[in-house]
Amino acid sequence: MPKLSHPAQVVSAFDKWAANWSAHYADGNQMGPRIARFEEALQAHGSPGGNVLDFGCGTGEISRGLDASGWRVTACDASRGMIEQAEKRDTRSGVEWIILDHGNALPFEDASFDAAISSSVFEYLTDPIAQAREISRVLKPGGCFCLTVPDPRHPERDREIKKIPFARCTPVWWLISLTRWRDEFTYLRISINRWHLEKWVELLRSAGFSVEEPKGPLHPLLMLAARKSSPKT
Repeated sequence: MPKLSHPAQVVSAFDKWAANWSAHYADGNQMGPRIARFEEALQAHGSPGGNVLDFGCGTGEISRGLDASGWRVTACDASRGMIEQAEKRDTRSGVEWIILDHGNALPFEDASFDAAISSSVFEYLTDPIAQAREISRVLKPGGCFCLTVPDPRHPERDREIKKIPFARCTPVWWLISLTRWRDEFTYLRISINRWHLEKWVELLRSAGFSVEEPKGPLHPLLMLAARKSSPKT
């Protein structure tokens, strides 16, 4: 059986997780607070009502939350399974759901969106700078981009880092894949970008963004807020 490319491995994993993904957002579960966190991040940079892109939307909980807050949301993901689950759960919102291919190009015109978000997606990308440039392209000048990435300074991430060599050693991973730790180690295997703040800032700046100094207490997910630079006249 041929080895899957990294993007295909990521899509395969999320397709398998799709049926149960929404449970992570249920009351009291670990992902639920992400909805309010992104709502607050966007509201700090503009009033609801604009067009927002949710890049890597999963089963769409954050997208539907933003829609309920007054944003016009376009939500996209490379996992067909995730989009199918999002559409299945979406009975009343105005969110537009789109399946992406494995490439970096986004199927949108230049300057289509007032804002963009990306919740824990850039850690999986093989070419994050190219993807950041695409998001910059589809944003209007001055548009904000809010994204979360793993913060290696947090103790939770430090514990994960110790496990990553085992997750990325294929023979060891195949053995672990037969155990109840399969999902955890699959995640660590495909989460390849675990950078410090300075490298993320450098990446965003090279894609045409100005980046704000992160605020708030240490968190397993670092929230970055950036604005697309306006063209010089």
